[in-house]
Amino acid sequence: MSETILTHASFKNKNLTILLGSALTSNAVSFRRALHDFKMIHKKIFSQEINQLDKHHYTFLWYLAQAGLYNSIYELYQYASIDLNVDIKNRSLNQTILHYVVINGNLEDIRIVLGIDVFLFPLLKMKQ
Repeated sequence: MSETILTHASFKNKNLTILLGSALTSNAVSFRRALHDFKMIHKKIFSQEINQLDKHHYTFLWYLAQAGLYNSIYELYQYASIDLNVDIKNRSLNQTILHYVVINGNLEDIRIVLGIDVFLFPLLKMKQ
C-alpha cells in the first residue's frame, strides 16, 4: 500500500512527497522530525504547502487517511492543527477526509481526524 501511495502522489513540492514517504515508512519520532524540518523550510507558506492538492487532487492529509496512518494524522494535528484544512474535497470522489474516515475508519479515527472529542456515536450507530 505504501509503495502505491508514494507512486501515485505527485506534489509540486518534492519536500511534501519526502514527508509523505517519511510518514509511510518511518516511526512517529522520525515523522515528527521530518514534519518539523518541513515546517522550518516552509515557514511562511506552511499552511499553503500542507494543504496543497497534487495533480490527482489529493492532499497530504488525504494520503495519510488512505494509508490508515491515523497516528501520523494525530502528530500532524499536534504540530499544525490550525493550518490544516479538512474541508478540501478530492476531485475523483468529491469527498473530504472526514467522509473517507467515516466510511473506512472507526470512532477513534474520526476523533483523531477532527482533532476534538466529538459526539458522532449516534450517527455511526445509524449507519450500521
